[in-house]
Amino acid sequence: MSELFHPNQWSDGKEPADMLLRVGRVLIWFQMYRGRESFEGAVEHNLAQARDRISEWHRRSIKGANDHRLFDIAYGDIEDLLVVSVVDGPHAACATHPRDIIAEPKVAGVITITGEVLGHLAALGGGPRELAFMANFLIDCPGTLPGAALVSALDGRRSLADLNYNLIIDGLDEPKPWTLSTGRKVSTYEFVRRSMIGMRLDPEGPTDTFSELDWFDMGYLAHWATVFTFKIRSVKLGAEGVRYAKVNRMGPGLMFSVAIAAHTGILLENQPAILEELQKNAVNFSYMIALDGGTLISMAALGSLPAIRPLQADLQKLRALS
Repeated sequence: MSELFHPNQWSDGKEPADMLLRVGRVLIWFQMYRGRESFEGAVEHNLAQARDRISEWHRRSIKGANDHRLFDIAYGDIEDLLVVSVVDGPHAACATHPRDIIAEPKVAGVITITGEVLGHLAALGGGPRELAFMANFLIDCPGTLPGAALVSALDGRRSLADLNYNLIIDGLDEPKPWTLSTGRKVSTYEFVRRSMIGMRLDPEGPTDTFSELDWFDMGYLAHWATVFTFKIRSVKLGAEGVRYAKVNRMGPGLMFSVAIAAHTGILLENQPAILEELQKNAVNFSYMIALDGGTLISMAALGSLPAIRPLQADLQKLRALS
């Protein structure tokens, strides 16, 4: 995802972190170490570096870039930190640590995971909300856990989300599939869910907003957009307008809308009105669908985002427990 980057070294040659993931006013701080030391030694190596670099960050910003954008993050730009220590080696394991081990008031949680777990999370298409899930999961597991245990927990959560998807699909009775630009036939639900996942990964798209959604949210939102599409699919939409529906169930203050028109040109012509609709109704994100003949085409429009977003709510819960 495009919020992930490797920071530049500071002028004295110090590297702020091995990797950073920014989502709104949350920063996930990764320190990584591979070695044959004890688990305690590997963890202390990572956390000592995190303590030092976070202290330095008070005085100078963190700059960097990925393939899609530049970053310049000052200490004051961030409200919540999640510190993730990643260890590899014969003694690698997973654990949670007291927040005050970093001695930084913005830290909501500190965890150690194995490289295997981080790689598995990436392979499953997980994001910041799933990292927050792991942090909260480890709070309930005193001591250390093997990486395989956390991999199993992630698999279980993803399987449960997939089960929800399957139940949702079973409850939808769609008489006729849609045609993609490739010519492949898909159901409305499959199209909507796949395009939303694509938006989450698209470096040019509204990835910051979609990073606020976890696996369950993506399924529910796709289902809701699909049902609305069903309702108006048989309605003749003229060139005069766009049909709207809104939902506010994706976490604190995060309101989504769907806008549907008969043709792509109508959506493009109505974009100013769509953006005005977002602002008027405090909508943060509009998923726009054009029903061009038998083909679905989707676009997105982004409104202002709420002060407290789902990822921050997850970290506030973590802060209270750790």
